[in-house]
Amino acid sequence: MAIELHSVSEKDISRLAEIFYQCLKNDYREVLPPEVLEPFSETDSLELWQKSYKSQSHLQFIGAWGNGSLLGFAKFGGDPEGSEDGYLASLYVDPGYSGQGIGRMLLTHVLQELTAYPKTKLWVFEKNPRAIALYESLGFLRSGRTRTEAEWQALQCELVLDNS
Repeated sequence: MAIELHSVSEKDISRLAEIFYQCLKNDYREVLPPEVLEPFSETDSLELWQKSYKSQSHLQFIGAWGNGSLLGFAKFGGDPEGSEDGYLASLYVDPGYSGQGIGRMLLTHVLQELTAYPKTKLWVFEKNPRAIALYESLGFLRSGRTRTEAEWQALQCELVLDNS
């Protein structure tokens, strides 16, 4: 199947939300605590991504499309913490298509888009070794910073790529 990358529009938000929900329910059982994961619904996912799309207009969305369907997406742009660095806010691939290089394709595209920034930063759940391995395979290193957001109640580590 041929994969094409192009922008995501507001009409695609329901599919973004569906992919995110599937990732949470299928891939995050060992990552997020049950008290966060179990009550999270498809409606919660849709509301989250509608809000994210409208409130974070400074970030771009790119989608991976195959057979006319959105299979994965990334959200990226300038660092919301105000540094001069680039930022990867989200990267998700439909679990039915994981392991086919779509995540790497999206990430490679994002990194090309962010080369003008001195560094690219992201936050990833500490208990998500598959994602960490992908990022590290493309040169990301741990910065030593960690955080736990109240919404997700799981430790995250910051990874940084030097774009120079």
